[in-house]
Amino acid sequence: MIIPVLLLILFFVVISAILFFVFYMLLPALKEHAYAIDSMILPFEQVREKRSGDSTAAVQKPVKRAVVLCSPEKENLLPRMEYKDIKTCRLFHSMYVTQNDCSAGCIGFGDCMYDCPQQAIIIKNRTAVVTNLCNGCGQCIDRCPMQLIKLIPADTERIVMCAAAENEPTACSQCHVENNCMPPANISFKFWQSCYTLIVTKLWKK
Repeated sequence: MIIPVLLLILFFVVISAILFFVFYMLLPALKEHAYAIDSMILPFEQVREKRSGDSTAAVQKPVKRAVVLCSPEKENLLPRMEYKDIKTCRLFHSMYVTQNDCSAGCIGFGDCMYDCPQQAIIIKNRTAVVTNLCNGCGQCIDRCPMQLIKLIPADTERIVMCAAAENEPTACSQCHVENNCMPPANISFKFWQSCYTLIVTKLWKK
């Protein structure tokens, strides 16, 4: 008789914990992410109109966006060392500058990624890549010790994604190569956006 009662109590405890997590942690987090996405492309007044159900609010896309002048498609870089210390770009740059034979390449430890208020930067092939979540705030520019990040017109399609000098001795396959610079989609946000659409808008309307 005691065991079924204990199991029943345990069941209610687990259910209570799940409900607490959903309503006091998950939903507020989802709402915060969704508001960040709205704020990324809309002024405050239009965000308020959009969230109140006004479908006529005009979506204003960013005029500029950030780009990292180092291609994530680079190959053939020759390693100079294997770094095993604290992985921050600024600290590494102050001691070694680069891990490979290109002195102008992205260090790739993600200082800019962690400081981006829009979470618009990912790391691909040890290279920072700005995604379509960028709103052109420029906050990441000063975070790069290599000074590889700059703002460009949002509709720019192709640029030379390389900051190396003309006489840079490197085996990098993308050195001074013009590439497509259109920002990739930030896949990690799709889950949060879907959850917001299906859950938050149904249970947490204002």
